[in-house]
Amino acid sequence: MTKPKKQEREGNRRRNVEIEDLYRFRLLSDPQVSPNGKIAAFVLTCLRKKQDDYASNIWLVPTDGSEEPRKFTGSDKRDTYPRWSPTGEEMAFISTRSGRPQVWVIPVDGGEARQLTRMKRGIGEFEWSTDGRWVAFTSAVDEDEEQGAPKSEEPGPSGTGSLSRDEQNRETGGVSEEGFVSGLPAARDWPEDEYDPDSEDEKDRVRVTTRLRYKADGQGFLERRSHLFLINSKGGKPDQLTHGDWDARTPRWSPDSKTLAFIANQEEDADYHNIQDVFSMPVGEDGETGAQRRVTNHDCSIMNMDWLPSGEGFALFAHGRIDESALGTNLQVWTIPRDGGPVSKLTQDFDRSVGYWLNSDLRSAAGDMRPRFSRDGSLIYFMGMNGGTVQIFSVPVKGGKVKEIVGGERAVLNFDVSKDVLIFAASQPSVPNDLYSANIGGDDEIALTNINKDVQGELSLSEPEEFSVERPGGIRIQGWVLKPPDFKPGRKYPLILQIHGGPHTSYGNAYFHEFQVLAARGYVVLYTNPRGSQGYGQEFADAIHDDWGGIDYEDIMACVDYAISQSFVDKNRLGLAGGSYGGYMVTWIIGHDQRFKAAVASRMVSNLYSAWGTGDVTWSLWNWQFHGTPQERTELYMERSPVTYVSEMHTPLLITHAEDDHRTNIEQAQQVYIALKLLKREVKMVILPSGGHDVSRTGKPAVKVERMRHIVDWLDKYLQPGDKDKS
Repeated sequence: MTKPKKQEREGNRRRNVEIEDLYRFRLLSDPQVSPNGKIAAFVLTCLRKKQDDYASNIWLVPTDGSEEPRKFTGSDKRDTYPRWSPTGEEMAFISTRSGRPQVWVIPVDGGEARQLTRMKRGIGEFEWSTDGRWVAFTSAVDEDEEQGAPKSEEPGPSGTGSLSRDEQNRETGGVSEEGFVSGLPAARDWPEDEYDPDSEDEKDRVRVTTRLRYKADGQGFLERRSHLFLINSKGGKPDQLTHGDWDARTPRWSPDSKTLAFIANQEEDADYHNIQDVFSMPVGEDGETGAQRRVTNHDCSIMNMDWLPSGEGFALFAHGRIDESALGTNLQVWTIPRDGGPVSKLTQDFDRSVGYWLNSDLRSAAGDMRPRFSRDGSLIYFMGMNGGTVQIFSVPVKGGKVKEIVGGERAVLNFDVSKDVLIFAASQPSVPNDLYSANIGGDDEIALTNINKDVQGELSLSEPEEFSVERPGGIRIQGWVLKPPDFKPGRKYPLILQIHGGPHTSYGNAYFHEFQVLAARGYVVLYTNPRGSQGYGQEFADAIHDDWGGIDYEDIMACVDYAISQSFVDKNRLGLAGGSYGGYMVTWIIGHDQRFKAAVASRMVSNLYSAWGTGDVTWSLWNWQFHGTPQERTELYMERSPVTYVSEMHTPLLITHAEDDHRTNIEQAQQVYIALKLLKREVKMVILPSGGHDVSRTGKPAVKVERMRHIVDWLDKYLQPGDKDKS
């Protein structure tokens, strides 16, 4: 176990963390290094209490740490997604300063920003051409605006709705708590827009769909497609490059600016499988485009991609299990020739997943998690889950050994590479986020920011102590204990078990505000990564298929037994909490174990059968996890549904659920609530007005604060009834 770090401030006593400290922390994200490697841009986001929103600006800092960071943009809205021009003389970024998100461009040496795009629906992603002449971007298109689909060439030979108003808080490239990418489709409905109840977008109307994937959490009803556009970087009228009843995303320019690549699934059955393809199209001197060519063989799931620096092909973050939809499959680093052909699976033997799937309730959208390359193009850099950490690794483009570049007991949020400089943002259990610089080999690391110095200097933050529990077969389950900051040996404390969502995400070495608040109120917080969690290999993640509430439940309870065996835990004051799959597991546990005195289930899954067809992706997730539909496997679905065991639930239960949750609809909460009320059990339901399934991370600040207050009050009521002086 690691010892907690001492936190002392000379001449002043630190105070315990409070819920409303949430407003004081600043969130850092999306680092981008200038072409000469001397300056790093990043997004700094603040939670504004009075406005009940988030405000973001772009900041700059020298990569050698010679100067303090300085604010670069001054909008009181949201400036995000900074991208340097190829010369480094300008920076393009996404801003809502004129209403819906648009691309703006600003000189780096000073001057006013100019608005480059004025799209009706706003824009999603964008990319400079490598010669700086063009900007490609995505934007939502109404079906009646379509002009017909261009013909595509055959692939090379194979070798093998309107968004909710909370969408303002979901930046491009953000990843939700359940591991799904959010923010990739163009944002279309931002609160800065003038509200017109008589407009076609606002008035009540009948909605009709024939799509299988017809809605998405945080976006609502899907009635538009995202397509590629091209605009001169100096301004002008954009041209729509792609058309059709499919979505285009991830525009990527070739090193010579003569070809534009993107990701799409243009097949009629696109909704039925998790397949994406890479397409490319030539772009002429005047911006005219030629026929599209499909590069990949329509047999894999692609999360992200980029051109190899040589221009001879692409690096992909992909896997081949095309019916899996919850990122429980390890994403691998692949390469493929530019005209198609066999893929080279560079990390096939590296039993970890590319990406960031670590839980936290205090972080901003990470930005674009794409492949990065060494200066000579010989190495691909990528982030990867490794136990309770997120680290940076490299692998040779031609194949070879995977090497750890940036390690440590922390979570790298995102990174960028330029020349001999590697810049990364990272979180630690007592540091929400900061920016760091290292050489290309990961050495000579320095901190470039200390953005929450003032807040951290006032607070007594707890440091987790790691442990592991051995299970049959030699499997070890990793977990952490977070003790109260004023912990006194010899005293017994109530314990709160926290259970993560996913199920294929993880807990680990990242700041979690709810955990710190509970520790500050005198609780020991226990959090673990049972089988099903990411970061421990494919077999570990797959172990819960057909077995939710089985081996995962046993792993969690083994960690609870370990905690109880410690001299500082009061076994008569046990509580538990969790969200999504964690909410599923909370209700499963209290239906099978009577030791807990209080429970909190957020955005829960209670009935696998009814959740299957009512969530945006649950039907696909369930089909994969349980090897069939509920109609095909009715007995298993009901046997593994917590609501089946509601008569055995005697633990006082608090339920929190967002009314606009499109992943696990609120009916999942209502089923358990009504069943328990009819049994006259202790149950309370808190219905959150907005925020969707990801409310604890991207919801409106006031909703996040109120949700946490209900949780703390509920746990205090049953586990610390004598402590009335806690605020």
